[in-house]
Amino acid sequence: MVFSLWRPDLYPELFIVDTNRRQRYFFTTEIMKQISLSFAFLFLIACQNNNPAPTGPKQSLDLYVRLMAQENKISAQAEMKNTDGAPMEIPGGIRFQGVNMRLIPLQGVMYQHSFAARYIPEIQFDWGGGKAPAEQAKSDFPQAANFHFSREILDRSKPDTLRWEGEPLGKGESLVCLWEHLGSRNTIPMEISSTGPLPEIIFPSSKLKELEPAGQWSLYLVRKRLQKAETTSANVNITCEYYSQTDTMTVK
Repeated sequence: MVFSLWRPDLYPELFIVDTNRRQRYFFTTEIMKQISLSFAFLFLIACQNNNPAPTGPKQSLDLYVRLMAQENKISAQAEMKNTDGAPMEIPGGIRFQGVNMRLIPLQGVMYQHSFAARYIPEIQFDWGGGKAPAEQAKSDFPQAANFHFSREILDRSKPDTLRWEGEPLGKGESLVCLWEHLGSRNTIPMEISSTGPLPEIIFPSSKLKELEPAGQWSLYLVRKRLQKAETTSANVNITCEYYSQTDTMTVK
């Protein structure tokens, strides 16, 4: 488990039969030459089919989804860049959960869509269609809901365990705990980059002692997942962020 402060950023050689044979072998040699050339030609075609020429650089597609559990709202953004890194419109448009996303021209070339949702376990983007090839990208959307500590009152001199509803953190995931003291408005973010096989985190007392001063603190979790995919035309980056509801607890 790692704690840290959060930072919001062929060809083959063709063998030709030797034609400098004695005269009595002339006809046999010519026949063998033609056969050899035929086989060589077929072999060359096979090699080309099995080793297609590499494709050139691809466009990039950045997909971002944020779910706010406190507001029961999910928002999605999509941005495509050409091989030179410049923003571009997506041929055929793009859809999130089957609904067309709006193009927001005032923000470069950004597509957006928002709607009310308590939670969705899987997200899906589709783009293209018509003259453009239809493509798709999917991702699981892990949550960190209904979190709680072992004790109702957090004792900074003792370790404690934070548990949540949902899967344990997986590859490409991190969990950010965002604390705020209700009196001083002092904020302390703590990021966990890995945990064990259970949906829980053991906070050592050395970390809990950072919650200074004692008193009432609010806490919410941000579960972040990064995933990469590749389609026919684009290298795709998918970012999912789950913002939990906020809870208040006493720290002594």
